[in-house]
Amino acid sequence: MNKFLKWLFVAFVTLILLPFTILFFIFRKAKGVPVAHPENLENLDEDAKEYVKSKGSTTDIGTRYKYLRITDKLTPVRPSVHVGLVEDKKINGPKGTQLPIRIYTPIADGPYKVMLYFHDGGFINGSIQTTDALARDIVEETGFKVITVDYRLAPDSPFPAAIEDAYTALEWAHSHPASLGYDGTGFIVAGEGAGANLAAVISIMARDKKSPATISEQLLFSPITDIFSRDASVLYPSFDTFDEGFVLTKDGLDKMFSLYIADNYNLKYNPLVAPIRTKDLSNLPPALIISAQFDPLRDQSRKYAEALKKADVTVDYHEIERVTHGYMEHLPRAASHVLQLVNKFVK
Repeated sequence: MNKFLKWLFVAFVTLILLPFTILFFIFRKAKGVPVAHPENLENLDEDAKEYVKSKGSTTDIGTRYKYLRITDKLTPVRPSVHVGLVEDKKINGPKGTQLPIRIYTPIADGPYKVMLYFHDGGFINGSIQTTDALARDIVEETGFKVITVDYRLAPDSPFPAAIEDAYTALEWAHSHPASLGYDGTGFIVAGEGAGANLAAVISIMARDKKSPATISEQLLFSPITDIFSRDASVLYPSFDTFDEGFVLTKDGLDKMFSLYIADNYNLKYNPLVAPIRTKDLSNLPPALIISAQFDPLRDQSRKYAEALKKADVTVDYHEIERVTHGYMEHLPRAASHVLQLVNKFVK
């Protein structure tokens, strides 16, 4: 009997307690330490308050991103938001790679306006799993067919891997109009944060390459348009104004960008890294640019909107009050408001 109890205890520790302990450690490390200042919380709406109080500051993202990648994969889908069909595919990517994509088809029959959506995560985190709920909301609210792209992440695959993957996804969509039920009116490219950077960059690439894959609109939600450096606060005061207490921090951004360009700081002036550095911004697709009031990246959004307007690009710029960065994935009411703006903007 004692021997049986001994083996039962070993089995309990090995099969239940140890895996649970490991998972608890991973989730705790991934969560990080929230930094919520009462004076900041007073200025935020209810969704943003809860987000700031529960979400770990990105200041230590350099030690947490590997744990976040594990928890990203465990993000649950939200089947309560019904779409017609969800398909996971792997398409041929650059240099012999396989590029995972997820295709969301509306319940209504096509043809469809097709959107390629690129997730946020500072170039080092995020996946098609973390944007699953948002993608379903986009389909439901707009009627677009949505393709999310699991582009390669730094530091394993630094610049230009993510851009190559994003552009490959655009070319793939163009070459499969029948299977997508594409309406032929041009593709929408969209994203938040790092994903918005990719959307902006491939809009420029498609123009320069004279791509047959026409982009009809670029929807840029709090885009990263310039690579952060310690002197960037002169150009973008919001880096200092909202440096701490709103989840995304200056130190966190610095680490993300360093990993993305593999510490090759000569790249920070490359327009494929920082689209606002592009010498000629004319003849680009109309842009809907959204910023958050309490976001270190707010002033980058403003400046890029101004730069596009100076180049005679059609721009619709909005700043969402009382919210932080991450509103599309984490703040439902703000995201719903943005999708209303999308419906007004996209013809």
